[in-house]
Amino acid sequence: MIDEKYLRCHGAVEKRFKAGSYIFSHGTIQNHYYQVIDGLVKLSNTGYNARDMTFQLLRSGEKISLYSLFVEMPLLQDAVALTDCRIIVMRKEDFNHMIGHNKILMLKILKKLWNDSFCLPPQNCYLIADNAENKVQRLFYSLKYNEADQELFSFEIKMSLEQIADAAGVTISNVKSVMQSLKDQGLIKILKGKIYF
Repeated sequence: MIDEKYLRCHGAVEKRFKAGSYIFSHGTIQNHYYQVIDGLVKLSNTGYNARDMTFQLLRSGEKISLYSLFVEMPLLQDAVALTDCRIIVMRKEDFNHMIGHNKILMLKILKKLWNDSFCLPPQNCYLIADNAENKVQRLFYSLKYNEADQELFSFEIKMSLEQIADAAGVTISNVKSVMQSLKDQGLIKILKGKIYF
């Protein structure tokens, strides 16, 4: 994560995106650097069956499609706000100028690009799950991944059932049955409509 104050000093601004709104769409050229301040962003593309497939979830402090900022090719994915989001946005020219004058930051970015090209982050392991229950359960683990408190029921899943279905790539009916199954297994608690994992 690049420090927000440092980004703002170099021309970045904060933008708000409502849940379901596009940050950028496939087919466009990426002309801005994006970093999530708050909220959840999904990167997805449309598969052969014309179904939207999520391949990465981004949280606070994470960069959105950093690699695409350095290539002059149309984007191959959509970035959509899964929840209401605050995102810091910086023009590509300002970003390039900033890292051109800060060699330490440039090396960190190169290291991040290198790591991203070789491994799927552990918090995104739900993407390769084989059934709806595993996908939803691993999604919950991924959302809780960086939290200090890993105790059972210590983390509130601040997503609607529709958002969970969208992020996990399953149907809403699958999510409803999975919620009941996870509750019966004692893996989640539902209090006043809120899900705790």
